[in-house]
Amino acid sequence: MEIKETYYFVPEDFDTKGRNREGKKFRDIVKDFEHDFHRCHPLHYATFLFANNVSMRILQHSCDAASHLAYGMDLIDGEFDPERNFKIGAYSEYITVYGIESAFSQVAYMEKEGEYKDGAYPLTLVIDDKLGGGVIELKNIDDNDDDLEEVNVPVGVDVKVFTH
Repeated sequence: MEIKETYYFVPEDFDTKGRNREGKKFRDIVKDFEHDFHRCHPLHYATFLFANNVSMRILQHSCDAASHLAYGMDLIDGEFDPERNFKIGAYSEYITVYGIESAFSQVAYMEKEGEYKDGAYPLTLVIDDKLGGGVIELKNIDDNDDDLEEVNVPVGVDVKVFTH
């Protein structure tokens, strides 16, 4: 099962550091989107952020990321495929950032344990160039399917994503 909410912003409102005219970081706006997602779906958190390359770069700049980092893994043939992204990434001049902390990283509800846990709660970053400029899709993709395989994502913290 997939839960999705679409959010809009004006890319031209952001400078090269990912801040708007009021000085607000785009990352903080994405956090607002995450809170809205959770308000709309109180039992779920956004676990994926889909955006086109331009939007992902605004996010990257707003996080003050180093220039050798590239935020987001690409869809391959229209599919989310972390394993192929990892293999491709080995030949890239950039280090791919596959996920960032969720706005809820300190209070993430982990359904399997049935309790709140401290620590990293990733928002997996996926580049989808079919999305227009100024469009962000936040998704929660159900990871309770029996046919899902757990894949370790090398992002500096112990982060796991689930794929079919």
